[in-house]
Amino acid sequence: MDDKKACKLRNNSGEEIVISGIAGRFPNSDNMHQFRKNLFNKVDLVREDHGRWKIVLNVYVC
Repeated sequence: MDDKKACKLRNNSGEEIVISGIAGRFPNSDNMHQFRKNLFNKVDLVREDHGRWKIVLNVYVC
């Protein structure tokens, strides 16, 4: 959703909504702030190992 659409959304209940926390997994970063710093410093965050997901390869030898 783009910012313009987000601004048009309204809470019709009359109560305020507060987002008090956020969680996520960021590549080669321990937290959101380190991820932001890495992006601004143009750190290459792509890696070859597959530490997050276990990849199972079925190898058939004839």
